[in-house]
Amino acid sequence: MNTERTLLAATTLLVTACTLPDAFLAARPTSIVDTNEAGRKAGEASPQPGATPRAISPENLGYLVMNGLARTVERVAPGGGEVTRLFETGLYPNQLVRIGSNLLTVESGDATLAVGPADGARVARRISLEVGFNPMEVIETRPDEGLVTSVVRKQALLVRLSDGTTLRTLDLPDGHQSQGGVTRLENRLYLAAADVTYDANWNATTAWSGIHVYDIGTGTFLAPIVLDTDETPWAIATLPGKKIVVGTQSGATIVDPTTGNVVARIDAKARLASFAMDGDGKAWAGLGAATDGSSEGRGLVRFDPASGTLLTDSRRDWTLDTGDSSASRLAIEGNVAWLPNFAEDKVTTLDLAKGVVIRRTNVGDGPQAVLLDP
Repeated sequence: MNTERTLLAATTLLVTACTLPDAFLAARPTSIVDTNEAGRKAGEASPQPGATPRAISPENLGYLVMNGLARTVERVAPGGGEVTRLFETGLYPNQLVRIGSNLLTVESGDATLAVGPADGARVARRISLEVGFNPMEVIETRPDEGLVTSVVRKQALLVRLSDGTTLRTLDLPDGHQSQGGVTRLENRLYLAAADVTYDANWNATTAWSGIHVYDIGTGTFLAPIVLDTDETPWAIATLPGKKIVVGTQSGATIVDPTTGNVVARIDAKARLASFAMDGDGKAWAGLGAATDGSSEGRGLVRFDPASGTLLTDSRRDWTLDTGDSSASRLAIEGNVAWLPNFAEDKVTTLDLAKGVVIRRTNVGDGPQAVLLDP
């Protein structure tokens, strides 16, 4: 594995408030499941199982894939057919997401957002943010408006997507760092955050971990949800039943945002890197590095979003190798999953009910995110 691939795939980027070298910005893992669908605003997980009946069976759906090393977005034809390059991304793409009628890529190294039509056919324009802001994710707040989080700044930006105007700069409360992305539940945004400092050898000390709550209607931050300091959030998503799940270094924590109470903790003995729902209403997550150092992140786990009970662990229950899952955003439709394998330059299509590989598709270098065709 070459140096650039190693850095971009790293799952333990040491995030600081200062501007980091490009090599460290490259190491930030891509963000989690799309949080901008209408169902998410209603308090349900996105995408909604069975919400849009399709004429084609799930395993044969076409999709877009964002390749972090190749810096491209490609379309894979239905059934794992022809792979077509659509456009080039900027440096260190972090997210591929649809907002309204637009497809966006968040490009950390260039501090830009590429905006084009929802089918990904082209880039219509690029929104340039402040140099050094290093955006991590964008999420819809209002029509034609999005909140952009940063990899390195203790701030977020409200941006008008049609012309790129920065409408407002938001300082995160108490000088905390946006750590693991943002998700939406009804009219509030939930930002995974932490207060982490590092010594000269990049050993981390976490003074605070939690979730900052931003009320879209009033434009203010509300009281945060406080987690244990060993629950530094690496990812965040919304679950059915109006719950929030945070991926941590050793698993995940499910919280009730109305009370701030922890509903369940999932001990996966590995960092959970991304989340998506299957057709049976259960949640899946991609595995990052194991806490005991035994793996670099290969596999999936399935859990009950209501109780946090671990139902399936591919390392234990399946005989197949899912491929690299350490720095990817998986997609699920029904009981079929598409998992970008960053280290192998492939996308693996999996039958989740049977635990078998349907196909492996060669794509560009370093695939990090899959987005199903609408």
